[in-house]
Amino acid sequence: MFDLIVESTNQILTLTFNRPRVMNALTQEMVRELKRVLRDAARDGQTRVVILRGAGANFCSGADIRVEKNCTLVEYRDFVSDIQDITRALQNIDAVSIAAVQGYCLGGGMEIACACDVRVASNDAHIGFPEVGIGLTTTSGMTHLLPRLIGMARAKEMMLTGEPVDANRAHAMGLVNRVVPRDALDTAVLQLAEKIKTRGPLAVATQKHLLDAGADASLDAALRMEVDAILTTFASHDGQEGLSAWIEKRAPMFKGD
Repeated sequence: MFDLIVESTNQILTLTFNRPRVMNALTQEMVRELKRVLRDAARDGQTRVVILRGAGANFCSGADIRVEKNCTLVEYRDFVSDIQDITRALQNIDAVSIAAVQGYCLGGGMEIACACDVRVASNDAHIGFPEVGIGLTTTSGMTHLLPRLIGMARAKEMMLTGEPVDANRAHAMGLVNRVVPRDALDTAVLQLAEKIKTRGPLAVATQKHLLDAGADASLDAALRMEVDAILTTFASHDGQEGLSAWIEKRAPMFKGD
């Protein structure tokens, strides 16, 4: 049985953590396979949406503590480096990434979810960063990403107490985009993925990277980046096709260039 299930259908890549007996805790092999799959998806240029989910009742409880405990310092550094590469891959890929968060989503699991572009949670989700409770700290860029999502004060409270929040609290904080009933989670995520697929591929990828870059830029720098982006999309086939389709009152036929 594979610890990471990879399915690709109609430009949607679904990656399922598949160790349900240990709440889908991450091993180094799982992380390296996830890196490889995301690298290949970025290269193929065909994947429009990446969905990350967990088998069974939970999303992911983070790194497998038994695996961590038996690592040498060199091995542990490699493990951390590999997990951080997941953040880089999800941020850099043109495809939109969606985390389907259910049950427990903790530590490294929540770090992966935070690196995604969108998070949809089931109403039974429990989300947190318990690292300080076992004498460790977060990694995967959380000191950068989490304050951007929920603000520094809330990020400090979550990370310094190690206490999880429920789905509704996570939604109120801005940590997840929406909350749905447990039995509606897969459908809600797939509907969101399908909606994104109807939009211009070049525009979606450009807008995604523009938002990430603009968040850390000055207003003047963001304005300059926006000019470059809209001129690029305006001059593209998709931009001209989208404008023509709107005028002609028909569905656009996007090509991704």
